[in-house]
Amino acid sequence: MELRTKTLIIFGIGLILILAGFTAYSLIVLQKSYEDIEHAEVRQDIERVNLAIGNELFVLDSSLLDWSSWDDTYNFSQGNSPAYIEENLQKSTFQTLNLNFLLIYNRSGDLVYANGYNDQTDSYDPVPLSVLNKIKEDYSRYIFESPGRNSSVRGIFFADKEPRIVAVRPILKNDGTGPAEGIMVMGSNLDENRVEQLSTFTGVSVAVIDPSSMPENPSLSPFQDKLRTENIIVINPVNRDSIAGYMLSQGSDSFTDNYILGVKKSRIIYQSGVSTLYSFLFIVLIAVLIFGITGLVLIDRLVLSRVSTITNDVRMIGSGKENQRISEVPGNDELTQLSRAINQMLEKISLIQLRYKSIVEDQTELICRFDPEGHITFMNPAFKRNIESSVRDMENISFYDINPRLSLEQLEQLFIKLTVQSPIISGEQEFPLGEEELVISWTIRAIFDPGGILQEYQFVGSDITSRKQAEAALQQITRKLTLLNQVTFNDIQNAVFTLNGYITLENTLPDDEMPNKYHEMEMESLRKIEYSLNFAKNYQDLGVRPPEWQNVEQSFILGISHLDFSSIERNIRLDNLEIYADSLLERVFFTMAGNVLRHGKKATRVNIGYQVTSDGLVLFFEDNGVGIPDTNKEKIFERGYGTQQGMELFLVREILAITGIKIRETGKYRAGACFEMDIPKRTYRFPEKE
Repeated sequence: MELRTKTLIIFGIGLILILAGFTAYSLIVLQKSYEDIEHAEVRQDIERVNLAIGNELFVLDSSLLDWSSWDDTYNFSQGNSPAYIEENLQKSTFQTLNLNFLLIYNRSGDLVYANGYNDQTDSYDPVPLSVLNKIKEDYSRYIFESPGRNSSVRGIFFADKEPRIVAVRPILKNDGTGPAEGIMVMGSNLDENRVEQLSTFTGVSVAVIDPSSMPENPSLSPFQDKLRTENIIVINPVNRDSIAGYMLSQGSDSFTDNYILGVKKSRIIYQSGVSTLYSFLFIVLIAVLIFGITGLVLIDRLVLSRVSTITNDVRMIGSGKENQRISEVPGNDELTQLSRAINQMLEKISLIQLRYKSIVEDQTELICRFDPEGHITFMNPAFKRNIESSVRDMENISFYDINPRLSLEQLEQLFIKLTVQSPIISGEQEFPLGEEELVISWTIRAIFDPGGILQEYQFVGSDITSRKQAEAALQQITRKLTLLNQVTFNDIQNAVFTLNGYITLENTLPDDEMPNKYHEMEMESLRKIEYSLNFAKNYQDLGVRPPEWQNVEQSFILGISHLDFSSIERNIRLDNLEIYADSLLERVFFTMAGNVLRHGKKATRVNIGYQVTSDGLVLFFEDNGVGIPDTNKEKIFERGYGTQQGMELFLVREILAITGIKIRETGKYRAGACFEMDIPKRTYRFPEKE
């Protein structure tokens, strides 16, 4: 993975973590704080509404105190003031006191007055029967043991499941003395209008709920267990826009009912907080993106791009396209110093490379390196020159495919012997390279890393083909000279024996008989001895010097320089051909050219050329003379055939055979002679082409 990618990933993860941290902090801490503030405000609203209801009860009770501790009311309850109702209990009284019903009971518990008022229609309404029954059921509890001005009952009770604000006091005289002549009850309905007024006054939506209706109320049923405990405030976020709070309030005494006070309000604080959080997170996101992009740009410009420049330049080193330096990055920091240090190192490496490269490239030995899979990782020019003619893909060459005569199994058997303690093996092997056959003396070294793990092999081979050829030629020359010694000795011994016999016969002749008839035979024996000595003289130079590369055209010219060849037209097409042959190659052409002059008779032209074949090269020497009969095409190469002037074709064949060259005559009789010489691979070359 590239450094730029790693940096981008690290920066991205860092920014994500920062955003996640801010988001988590905002949701867990800040949003929770907004919710706490909102809940605290709901509690305050419930307490304020509760206080407002308490104030309503206090005002109602205060008004009732004025009416219940009044002599007129006291006398009315005794039945002594019939004008009391007409004079005091008018609509204006209900309106002023904000009453919906007013009840007066005498000491006996009889209802002496009951009237209701509908503030919506501004008319009297009968007091609901449920209210009368509620008061009648609890009347005995409203009889105060020691009635006085401080005796009162106030609170909320439910009739027909509707909440009502009620105040109850004993009827006393002006001075607050009694005995009490009954009770006086004032009450107000907490209907929608009254609750709406209360909501307007308190600033929240108010609800007074009968606890017995909780199971049927979906808003309260989940909290009914909690709401059975007094002063426990339950807060329920209804939705994103509103929140509700509920609290159970108990009556001031056993004569009033418990009720659930509920408030509902808009979630202004929460929504403002959430909006602030989102704005904050958006600002943080923008800041993080700006910081991240700016940071990445700065890091890329100041660090990554410069590191990338150094990396790319370093990668080019060794690619074959490089300058032996890298671009020095601008600046005066560690990266600049690094690029300078790399250039200094490259200069030193370049000097070392030049030193050892010249050594390796100037070597005539074949040097290469290859990995355990056989892929060649390095080859010197000598190795490359020898294999490029037989290898198609030089980029993906495998060492195991160079020599088809060595199988992978054979090579593995050799390589398995190589260890850290004994990393070298050597030997000799024939290598068919292209159209040539080399004999290589080789050494293979296994290269291990410090941990003993095999990394690659190094192959060094020396071409010993010429030496092997010279050794083979020397062996053949030795054999031929031994044969020459035996043949020459036998020929001379036979001739001497014959000559000695004739001389002995000559000595036995009578004195008067002339020995002329033996002279001719004796001269023939002497000629044989002379021939054998001349043959041995010519043959003794065979193989005196080792074979060598010789230019064919030059050898031919030197050969005919000893002859009068001016009358013969010469057609030479050799393309600077050289062959590996004995140093007597010149005398081969001398013999063949001499035969043209002696036996060609009408010959006027000589052609010398070559033809490359699958087995090597055919060098031909032909003339337009009379040619050689088919019956004599092999005899001409036998020892002793012909006129025996100069070197005969027997020696020509022997000279060429030293380096494996074969000669035959293939011309047509009466059309000219043609000598073809088969030159094996690796024993001919064209220096100018190579």
